Order: sequence, then structure tokens, then C-alpha cells
Amino acid sequence: GLVLGFRDIYKTHGFVDALFEKGSWMTVLVGGFIFAYAFLVDSASELLMPGAAITGVGVVMVMVLLAHYEKMGVIGIPLGVLESLGMLPKVVSYVRLFAVGVVGVKIAATGNEMIYEGMAHTLSDLGHASTFDIVLLPILFVGWLLVQLFALVLGVFSPNIHTVRLHFVEWMMQFYEGSGLPFEAFGFKPNKVEVE
Repeated sequence: GLVLGFRDIYKTHGFVDALFEKGSWMTVLVGGFIFAYAFLVDSASELLMPGAAITGVGVVMVMVLLAHYEKMGVIGIPLGVLESLGMLPKVVSYVRLFAVGVVGVKIAATGNEMIYEGMAHTLSDLGHASTFDIVLLPILFVGWLLVQLFALVLGVFSPNIHTVRLHFVEWMMQFYEGSGLPFEAFGFKPNKVEVE
């Protein structure tokens, strides 16, 4: 979304405006990613300071954006820091997609460990299985199938729903500016309205 916004502002207002309005946020994101990666991965610890420096440059650019381009004056300087931190929830929202995928896999794995392994153990030693175990086999099989089906449905549909929501709420907000005619409801306008 930021790249599209950069392109739109570049076409309408020029490079400098695009650099501060969208490039500042891209700089914060790239620097933050490098910093976080270096913080989490031991072999990349030499990238910690460059990541922090790039993030700092991005935050200063956001301060200039708010103070100069958004005409906030001196108050734009502290707001630049706060606005830069406001990018974090948007990024973390996309991490939710990863979490939903992990949950689907863990549900399937738990079903395999709790239900399927019990069935497999009973079937491998069917000669020593009790009548209760044999009666329980079809019930366990249906339960295992339901757990796997639930994990499959969760894995297929939930990330798609979250992705669509994120695209409209988080991604499009980076460049889309609503304009045009106000919406008027379809249908006839009532001549008289009764209120109790």
C-alpha cells in the first residue's frame, strides 16, 4: 500500500512530497525489520545498529512530515515519535495470519496425538483389545475425521477472511483516500415520516 501511495503522490505532488509522506513510513518499516531481525537472530547481531539508525532516520522523516507538510508545527515533533510507534499494530496484524495457520496445524497434530494414536494402538493389537475398545474404534475414527475436517476448514477459510479484512482495513488505508459523491440509499425517499 505504501508503494502505491508513494507512486500516486509522486505523480501528483512530486518526489519530495512522496518521500516524506510515504517514504518516511517505508524507512521506518525497513529499519524496524532490520532491527527486529538482528535482535532475534544471533548471527545477524551486526545489523542491530544499522537497523536502529535507519529507523531513526525514518522517525525524523515522520517528524518533518507532521511538522512541515501536515502543518502541525512544533507539536509534530513529539507526534512523529508516537505516529511511528503506531505502525507497529498494523504490522503485528499481519502476524495474526501466521498464528491462524499455526493453530490449524496444532489442532490437527493434537487430534493425531490424542485420537489417532489410540486407534492405531488398538488396531495393532486387535487380538488383545477389549469389546469396549472395538466398539470405541468407529467413534474415535469419526471424532478424528471431525477434528481433521475442522483443522482443514480453519486452515483454508480463516486466513482468507483475515487477509481480506487486513487488506481493506490496514493496507488500503496506506494510500486510499475516499473522495467522490456521498452515498445515497437506493429506493424511494419517503414523503412523510412518522415518529412515535
